[in-house]
Amino acid sequence: MRRGFTLAEVLVAIGVFAIAASVMLGALLGATDLFRRGQAARQTTDEAIAVLAALHDDLARLVPVRLQDGAPASDGGWLYAARRDAAGNCLLAFVSEEPASARREATSAGTRRIVAWWVEGETLWRALYPWDARGGARAAARLGDRQRALSAQEMTVDCLHFGVWLVVPGSAQHPAFRRPWTERGPDWEARESAQPQALSRLPPWGQRPPTEAGEDTAFDTDPPDGQQRLFFAAPEALRVSLICGGGSRFAPRGVLVGELAEDDDRARLAGLSKLPTVAGSLLRIGDEWVRYEDARGGLLSGLQRGELRSAPARHPAGTPVRSGQAYSFVVAVPR
Repeated sequence: MRRGFTLAEVLVAIGVFAIAASVMLGALLGATDLFRRGQAARQTTDEAIAVLAALHDDLARLVPVRLQDGAPASDGGWLYAARRDAAGNCLLAFVSEEPASARREATSAGTRRIVAWWVEGETLWRALYPWDARGGARAAARLGDRQRALSAQEMTVDCLHFGVWLVVPGSAQHPAFRRPWTERGPDWEARESAQPQALSRLPPWGQRPPTEAGEDTAFDTDPPDGQQRLFFAAPEALRVSLICGGGSRFAPRGVLVGELAEDDDRARLAGLSKLPTVAGSLLRIGDEWVRYEDARGGLLSGLQRGELRSAPARHPAGTPVRSGQAYSFVVAVPR
């Protein structure tokens, strides 16, 4: 006579199967999450490379700024850079030759356009304006006015930071441009010891930024009439930095647990896992960028406040916290 399974044996078998299934399901979900996060990171990298390549191509065709009798020459270029908002985002505008203009006269205004790059919300924009030596197109470019542009294009929709740093002739006389040197080259984001809040600020002359920017002012090789008229040739080099958030539901996001006072150097986060543990890594809390020395169990310690030209501020509990991938390049400006 054939004997069947007892109730105890069936229950044991079901339990073993349930345990094995839960282990396999956990491993599958973990692998799927890792794959999707890696895919999002690769997509972000591809997008950032395309954006930086487009900007690098624009800068390669930059029309050099020339001075004539102590004032900007009419056949030269123009360059403008300004801190645009409390998060330290910048606006960069300059005169660029059209791609086909190599076959035409270099001084022909019809072959030139003003190119402007800036962040609005978390969208990085590139706009083209007509080139005129004294007209309103430059005023529109300084403001990032898309309505008055010939064309405006969304370059990426999840840009957490767009920054510009300059090196100009005679920077030894201007602390705003001085760059301490390290073994790896210039420290582009170094603070001035005499001005602890002046983190690689743009210089104190020229046109004031059009939006909230504290006491910062803009670098303008040809300020408009009525402004302080101090003229400088184009920078010898500039550095562009870009931080992208990823733009997907797998992008790193979290919130602040508890209030963060303006002078606090510790913060507790929720929702952000697997943060970089390298000292000096960056996070954006609200509109403020901070560096941290250590991250353990959601606790950040050794905070350096107000990085990337952002403004230190008080942040209430629940403030969004973002982490992104950083990219940058340094380019010599055509002379």
